Amino acid sequence: MRRTTGGVIATLFLSVLLAACGHEHTWVAATCTEPATCSKCGETDGEPLGHTWSEATCTVPKTCSVCGEVEGEALGHDWEPATHEAPETCRRCGETRGTPLLFDIPLGFAGDYAFGLFEAYNTPAEENGLGDTMIWFNATYDAVSTIDMPDVKPGMQAFVALSKDEGGNTWVLQLDWNEYEPIDKFVAMQGHQLCVAGMYLGYSEVYQAPAVLAEKLFDRTTGDIVYSTWFSDAF
Repeated sequence: MRRTTGGVIATLFLSVLLAACGHEHTWVAATCTEPATCSKCGETDGEPLGHTWSEATCTVPKTCSVCGEVEGEALGHDWEPATHEAPETCRRCGETRGTPLLFDIPLGFAGDYAFGLFEAYNTPAEENGLGDTMIWFNATYDAVSTIDMPDVKPGMQAFVALSKDEGGNTWVLQLDWNEYEPIDKFVAMQGHQLCVAGMYLGYSEVYQAPAVLAEKLFDRTTGDIVYSTWFSDAF
């Protein structure tokens, strides 16, 4: 009698199990927001994993490194104003924007010079009548080259740079002689913003551009004034 009763109970228990599920679970692994879940019946097991948060940055909000969910907003940059030595810089992440501040042209630096309007000087001096005019303009150059001047003196070289003014126009700058100044000081100004003051020599057929004998250069990038030695026309 006991065996019969036990058999009935076991049979009933098995029936309950089969009615509750009736299959072997196929589990889908737990995620940040969902526990392990059977893909057939939806039964769950355990708890969600929870997010693994990476803190917000200047450009990205708080983000889960596992699933990519985001929370809140990016912090945004905290800009330190530009100086003469550095552009605007984010105090938080170090990103920069813009360029360092340029130094103002000293009062009186080009006070006695005419502004070098490119269109006026881009013709031979005998045509425009502007030869030997003292002019100034803002420009930059990327390289300094040398020109041998044996007719002037054996071993003599002129330092020359092709510069671009603020309108993108080309000017030939005759900077100095190797006998008077080292080329290094002019190479050091490559890529800098300059205010050029000097004598208009005329139109260079060699370079197809107006030529200027630089008397002085104000380096707006460093704040330095560099003087050139006056010399004869090499063009």
